[in-house]
Amino acid sequence: MAETDFGLSQNIDARGANGAFPGDLPLTVNPKRSQSSPFGIGEALNPNAIENEGNVKMNKNDLISAVAESSGLSKNDASSAVEGVFDAIQKSLAGGNEVRLVGFGTFAVAKRKASMGRNPRTGEPMPIKASNQPKFKAGKGLKDAVN
Repeated sequence: MAETDFGLSQNIDARGANGAFPGDLPLTVNPKRSQSSPFGIGEALNPNAIENEGNVKMNKNDLISAVAESSGLSKNDASSAVEGVFDAIQKSLAGGNEVRLVGFGTFAVAKRKASMGRNPRTGEPMPIKASNQPKFKAGKGLKDAVN
């Protein structure tokens, strides 16, 4: 049988210019880049980001802190602003409308049809009610910022 390398014989090196692999680099905040963020919340990271080794999770308080820092608002005002945005999106979706934030994404409601499922314990068929599910589709600006 003939040996084939399927085009994989090239040496691929994932190291950066300083010789370290991307996962080895410490996380830093670039103030120039955060000012140009299309979403205005900068790049404030959870202080535990380095300990989590790339598994950074931003919770609501982290988001409020980032909004306060990037906008110059107090934490109370930033909290009110974030809560106001969440409430407005929730009310719009509850009314059956979608929320389009150009460059960020679209929040919409997907209607699920009723279906038949199975009880995992007994295996008996059981009806599953129709429901409305919130969904989010990322916009081009958000996709570009992530990639």
